[in-house]
Amino acid sequence: MNTDEQIGCEAGQEARQETKAILKKQGITVEFIANRLWKDLHRKETKTFKLKGTIFDYEQYIEEKAAEMLGQKIPKAKKRAFKILAKSSDEAVVAVDMDCIDAQIDTRKDAEKLLGLYVDQVELSGPGGGPIAYDSITPEERDLIRKSNRIIQKLYEGKNGKGSNHHKKKNRDHAGKAKGR
Repeated sequence: MNTDEQIGCEAGQEARQETKAILKKQGITVEFIANRLWKDLHRKETKTFKLKGTIFDYEQYIEEKAAEMLGQKIPKAKKRAFKILAKSSDEAVVAVDMDCIDAQIDTRKDAEKLLGLYVDQVELSGPGGGPIAYDSITPEERDLIRKSNRIIQKLYEGKNGKGSNHHKKKNRDHAGKAKGR
């Protein structure tokens, strides 16, 4: 005989398997998602800036002059964090590669959700967000709600131990002291 928990777990597993099969058919696998997340976590964007004044790469100039004086080959320009797109005597346009912070934050949140670090809360309520009216619930529905509440309570106590009773005692002690007992 299956318990309510087992039936719920089996239904959840069937739904997950069906979802995985549909995603796989579309080419969306765990590896695909992991690769996409990695790319998004390391995403860069290029921003351009217009600067007034001349840009002078002093370090590059020194290296070129030193190589010239020593009769050596002029070294290639080092890769810099910026790239000069255009320059004149009084202004320059510079491109700078930067981390795409917004995309990285969103991707990190998505990855944390996939890893199960965030738990979605489910709240049951009646029409308009009010309490569930018991007079409009059939006896079968009432039994189902009671069973689900017991399952949730068992899961809650399993995660948190019996710590919830400890808080109740603490609150009673505070109430007793406030009343002068």
